[in-house]
Amino acid sequence: MTWHRKRLLATWGSVAAVCASFFTPIPAAAGPAHAGAAGPSGTVTWAVPADPGALKAQRQQADIFHKAHPALTIKIIPIPNNVNYDTKVQTLIAGGDPPDLFGSGDVILPTLFKKGYARDLRPYIKRDKYDLTDFFQEEFRAFKYKGGIYALTDNWDTQVMYYNRTLFRQAGMAFPTKDWTWVEFRAAAKKLTHGSGSKKVYGAVFTTFFAPVYDLIWANGGDIFSRDGKSTMLNSTAAIDSIQYIADLYNKDKSSAPPSVFNALGPDVLFQSGRVGMFVDGGRWWGAEFVGPPGITKFDWAAVPAPKGTHGRANFFHIGCTLIASNAKNPDGAWEFLKYLVSKDGIKIAAANQQGIPSRQSLAHDPSFVNDPANKKHDLVQPWFDSLPTIHPAPEIVNFQQAQSLIDSALLPVWRGQKTAKDAIAALTPKLNAELRSQQ
Repeated sequence: MTWHRKRLLATWGSVAAVCASFFTPIPAAAGPAHAGAAGPSGTVTWAVPADPGALKAQRQQADIFHKAHPALTIKIIPIPNNVNYDTKVQTLIAGGDPPDLFGSGDVILPTLFKKGYARDLRPYIKRDKYDLTDFFQEEFRAFKYKGGIYALTDNWDTQVMYYNRTLFRQAGMAFPTKDWTWVEFRAAAKKLTHGSGSKKVYGAVFTTFFAPVYDLIWANGGDIFSRDGKSTMLNSTAAIDSIQYIADLYNKDKSSAPPSVFNALGPDVLFQSGRVGMFVDGGRWWGAEFVGPPGITKFDWAAVPAPKGTHGRANFFHIGCTLIASNAKNPDGAWEFLKYLVSKDGIKIAAANQQGIPSRQSLAHDPSFVNDPANKKHDLVQPWFDSLPTIHPAPEIVNFQQAQSLIDSALLPVWRGQKTAKDAIAALTPKLNAELRSQQ
């Protein structure tokens, strides 16, 4: 399961923007077969993105499972890269021709749950006395809806900060720690910034990807949406000040590369150039890229939890998962295969394509993972454990991308220094509230 990657978040978001217009709710699913009945048989269909690396592992998982369960055959349905994965899967579900199993993640899950596209796993969990205690319990904050449990995962991720140890050493500065604040971050970014033009070294790259923006707002005691999802909270002082803080890094301090620079080069490419002290944008997927191959070889780098705001730390919870379609043709067989996918053996097979932390605590704390040379050298495990208590699951907003598109458009002139955050949010609020109300 690799659906947690930031690169796929835009895909998830685009389907959220359209699903309300033509996807109809699915009737409640029947319960699982009685435990005393014959075991499931037949074919289980599994829709996956057509990623060559992941497909190799997925086929291996399907073959191993079939050998242990010969009555069940797993049919993998790769969705071509030129087709929107989420749109295709949800269209199949709405049209009555669903895959039995499919993947999704964070910002799309509220739409799936509210539209009734995913099957509640509780009856299976209860019937099989399936033990959930080895999973990180925080995962279920993303998978629960109205008391039900609708998904399981093999790994999770969250927002952290990457930093260039070499630049910190050259500046004679102490490395960031898990106790750092955003005040200290800003001061360090100013101190690390020097030079000009194509050789300028930026103290930071703080991107405009929604997750780090949300993190700062949450850390300062604000929020983006109300609890019922009917209105925005961006017009609070905490939210406005947080947004202005980011804009000031670009336009006042000039200590963060501005969007015109990091969007042109790619924020990850800019960090890998060695010209950035601190990188605030994403989760463990960047660590996987920086390790390589080819990876970063000309300077020393590491990860650390995001800094703390006035109300402590906050970090968006990136999580991909596998779900059973509510109208699956072979839900009992799908459940058996899902259990295998999130078993220790299943997770180990998929490990090469995972970029997050294993979903099972026993694997995540295993010395072979924790003491992996790259993980130890670059602190690619402990910062995630330190950040787990302060995760924030995706907002429970249907059609997330439509709402987020309004926010992104309104903030463009703020990032460019053409408007204050206060003025931009004042103009955005009635439009965003109208959009949120239309989703109810």
